[in-house]
Parts: sequence; structure tokens; C-alpha cells
Amino acid sequence: MKIAGALAGVILAVGLTGCANAGSEMATEAEAISKKMCACADQACADGVAKEVNDWNTKAKGKKMGKKTIARIKEAEKAAAKCGEEKGSTEAAKVDDVAPEIVEEGEE
Repeated sequence: MKIAGALAGVILAVGLTGCANAGSEMATEAEAISKKMCACADQACADGVAKEVNDWNTKAKGKKMGKKTIARIKEAEKAAAKCGEEKGSTEAAKVDDVAPEIVEEGEE
């Protein structure tokens, strides 16, 4: 569940910084990471993807986004968390669990 908290916390701090496409791009990246986690066949793969989550979290920290982007990212986070747990990822516990303040800006 740590991966869920980490991805959710930082994902929710992501987003629009002057351009509607910036938030969408971050959501697309989160969805790609989620799909990659769910495609893993074993724990080693899931552990590797959990490390990618940390990198994504660092990139995403402190950004703003709209409600629709937040919703997309939350869905990606839930799927990634479920898949990571199913694979028994040990790296998920090492993922930053910093839950930055949610910054909601606009609808997109």
C-alpha cells in the first residue's frame, strides 16, 4: 500500500503550470507507469517500476493540476498500487511516502 500512498501523494501535487498539456502529459506518464507495473510478471519487475515511481514523484512534486487530471492520475495510482501489491514488490515500501498538499487548479 506504500506505493499507493507515494504515487497518490505526489501524483496529486502534479500538473498544470501554465499549459493545459503539461498536466495531461504528467497524467499520461502516470498511466504509462501504472500499465508497466501491471504488465510485470514478477516481484523483481515490480520493484524496478517502484523505483521509477520515485523518479516520477521527484519530477511531479509541487506542480498544480486540474480536477480531470487529478482524477486520471488517481485511477492510474490505484491500478499501479494494486498490481505492485499483487506482485509482492519489496521496493514499494521504500518509495517516498511524502503526501504533498493537493493543489487543485481549474477543471482540466
